[in-house]
Amino acid sequence: MSKENPEQGARILDHALTKETPACPAEHYRALILRADLAVQLDDPATARARLTEAAELPLHDSDREALADDIRRASDLASELLVE
Repeated sequence: MSKENPEQGARILDHALTKETPACPAEHYRALILRADLAVQLDDPATARARLTEAAELPLHDSDREALADDIRRASDLASELLVE
């Protein structure tokens, strides 16, 4: 995904997130957070909130949470940004 083309990145992630075979929860979580981040960049707070909600509902093991520490922090930052709007 290119930071210069968030629309293209959003389309790629949307396609990946609609596949019938879901990724493992950790990969799914990471993709949802990336999509939420792109939604914020594209001034689409409704999609950002929806993806953050989906990510929060995923069942993650403690080992997943450790591996996703940066993504979990980013999700928290995005949620805070959306509260300010």
